[in-house]
Amino acid sequence: MRDFDWTVLVTLYKTKSISKAAEQLFITQPALTKRIQALERELGLTLVTRTRQGCSFTQDGEQIVKKAEIVTSAIQAVYDDARARSQGKRGILRLGVPYSYSRHLLPALLDMYSTRFQCEEVDITTGMSTDLVRLVEDDVLDLCLARYESEDTLLERTLFCCDPVRVVFSRPFQIEELPELPYIEFSHNPLNTALIHHWWRENFTQPPSPRFKVNSGDACLSMIKRGLGFSIFPDPKTCLNEPGLHSLSLTRADGSPIVRRTWLLYRSEVKKRPAVASFLHFMEELDIDTLR
Repeated sequence: MRDFDWTVLVTLYKTKSISKAAEQLFITQPALTKRIQALERELGLTLVTRTRQGCSFTQDGEQIVKKAEIVTSAIQAVYDDARARSQGKRGILRLGVPYSYSRHLLPALLDMYSTRFQCEEVDITTGMSTDLVRLVEDDVLDLCLARYESEDTLLERTLFCCDPVRVVFSRPFQIEELPELPYIEFSHNPLNTALIHHWWRENFTQPPSPRFKVNSGDACLSMIKRGLGFSIFPDPKTCLNEPGLHSLSLTRADGSPIVRRTWLLYRSEVKKRPAVASFLHFMEELDIDTLR
């Protein structure tokens, strides 16, 4: 398979359309169809089926395109790194950051980093912690910040910070009131959800009363400000500086706060890359409180 073949698969998977994929790839539709057919013959698998709604990837095709995404990302990283070096830079840093950090912590972090390393280029990917870890494992990202406690990874990890989990509401309140208040649930990663459910069962006999369910922390905060309910956030930076909001930390029976740890995760071999080495050194010296 040629490099272009991997790009063909990824582009077709994203567009789900022969015509749109051909347009993006600057080739004709018949040429694209022939290329797909040739790939299928080479691999001995049916990758794509055509329907009235467009193109659909088979189960085999889904598996192949996942590998294709890794390959195309790696190829692009080589070209990006070469371009950066030709411009006097030490390469491009590919960094993954959780969604919750992209609004508050990330801008402050990048501001400090770019001030110190003005010639460095950073490629940012935001996502769920579990997804970011997988991208680092596949070498799509150099490193990531993630709330990831599982031991099912060979990645090296350095503790970045510990954040208290907080209940947020639109007026002053007491923890004892929560079962009587409407609950706004937004999508957490599974560990956050399990932590919140465990804390609730330890403190209340009746389950929470979900009123709304959203998939965005920002949307959830806006709804709280409207008085539509309370929610629980594993990242206090999303709410501590917001006007019109009140929050309390979750605590265990002994009064100690419940926290979520954020790690910096990376493969050991990437430390040899100049851009990664400079970022790791920067993070070792960073005082996290200066970003809050």
